[in-house]
Amino acid sequence: MNFNQIIKKLKSLNNPENVAGMARFGINPNNTYGVSIPTL
Repeated sequence: MNFNQIIKKLKSLNNPENVAGMARFGINPNNTYGVSIPTL
């Protein structure tokens, strides 16, 4: 896979609930996809 394919795959696995959870803990939610570690 090349870079663009990897980013496209990560964007398809986007989870807004995880992004909101990360923001609650002070993690900057900008440019965050919210993909969980087990999914990675």
